[in-house]
Amino acid sequence: MQAFSIDDLKQRPRSIEDAARREPVTIRDAGEEFVLMTRRAFDALQGAIPKTDILPKAIQAGPYRRAHAVDDLPEDLADELLEGLAQAAKTPYRID
Repeated sequence: MQAFSIDDLKQRPRSIEDAARREPVTIRDAGEEFVLMTRRAFDALQGAIPKTDILPKAIQAGPYRRAHAVDDLPEDLADELLEGLAQAAKTPYRID
């Protein structure tokens, strides 16, 4: 997955749009990351359309991968996510 800054998005939106047509891309802004993808790719993650070659195999939805809107996140998954984030916050960050 390619990564871009918010400044990249402002300066060359067309090239980032082209990249997002091929695969989801990450946009970084002020410590947050956003994913930009086609609606068709998002629907494939949601399971609304059959899995095809829309997404690279590494990010296709499957038994261990799901896509949820924040407002629709099931409570058990929200708890698990928050627990994982708390654990990650306790782990020192290393750059090798």
